[in-house]
Amino acid sequence: MKPLNIVKPGLFQAETDAWWWEFDFKNEIIVTNRTPVDVFFIGDSITHLWELNAYFRHFGLVINRGISGDRVNFLSMRFEADAIQLKPRICVIMARINNTWCMNETNDMNRTAKEVFELVFKSYVEILEASKKHNMQIIFCSILPIRGDNLLQKKLVVRINTQLKELCMEYGCPYVDYYSSMVDEDGFTLQDSLSTDGLHPHVIGYNRMAKIIEPVISKMLKDSPK
Repeated sequence: MKPLNIVKPGLFQAETDAWWWEFDFKNEIIVTNRTPVDVFFIGDSITHLWELNAYFRHFGLVINRGISGDRVNFLSMRFEADAIQLKPRICVIMARINNTWCMNETNDMNRTAKEVFELVFKSYVEILEASKKHNMQIIFCSILPIRGDNLLQKKLVVRINTQLKELCMEYGCPYVDYYSSMVDEDGFTLQDSLSTDGLHPHVIGYNRMAKIIEPVISKMLKDSPK
């Protein structure tokens, strides 16, 4: 038996390159051994840090392909390698907050809110079209609210979530709204009780997220043939 040739996204001279290199090895194992994947999560640090099997192991084999620092345009470029070729029954997608850090004056990403929105929207469409082409059942999740004083960034998050919800309706895929259940009374800020650093959920935040998405995954798996 020899390893099968697999799709590899390559390296993009980004801080996330080391994870793509690691995932190539893991993907090779799954593809060569034809290991069935039930639920697949892909995203940025909020996915990366989520101990998924503590919540979802009853669904079968759960794979985590979150990368801390990932942006949705990079996720789109690695989507075929890290998601499509593994042929999961359900794919859960959550990433984008890192694209909005250009709204922070201390960051050097040098993009306007309009440019960020257009880049994220383009990446959404690429992912949705790829999923449609390969008949992959996907769940798209909202960006979480964040804490901090940058209202422009917070408003951009709301705008991106609104557009994503509309795209999901257009493509007929579920949209999971974490945002509404985790935002404070001001409509923009992450609730203090859900995070220590104002960005990443701690266990209480993840408990809430799991409660929101679990029935969606359960229904899709029930309707999805093995």
